[in-house]
Amino acid sequence: MEIFIRKNSDLPIYEQVTTPIKALISKGKLSPGEAIPSMRALAKKLGISVITVQRAYDELAKEGFIETIPAKGSFISENCLAFFEEEMTKKLEMHLQSAVQIAHDFDIPITTLHELIDFFNEEED
Repeated sequence: MEIFIRKNSDLPIYEQVTTPIKALISKGKLSPGEAIPSMRALAKKLGISVITVQRAYDELAKEGFIETIPAKGSFISENCLAFFEEEMTKKLEMHLQSAVQIAHDFDIPITTLHELIDFFNEEED
């Protein structure tokens, strides 16, 4: 599991741990039931505090991405993909809501937003 910590980043260190783990889950590189490194091992590898890794793991558990079993370790949750999809849908809704508000504020027709979505969708194909 490749995680890189940038000390000069605006992103808090615990989020620099959670974000790549979520990305690995979404790409299918971490599967449900798969073990992730212990808090101590990951902290040592990244050169950060165990407390920071614990905060990251607590966040991931709270959001449903991992499950921690005392004396056994932390594992990717069986329901992680559903939680991830829900989180990304919320984020997408938030951005779309902002785009609609900007269009409304500047009298840009909604059809322009549809055209932009179609344009970006075609770029990915």
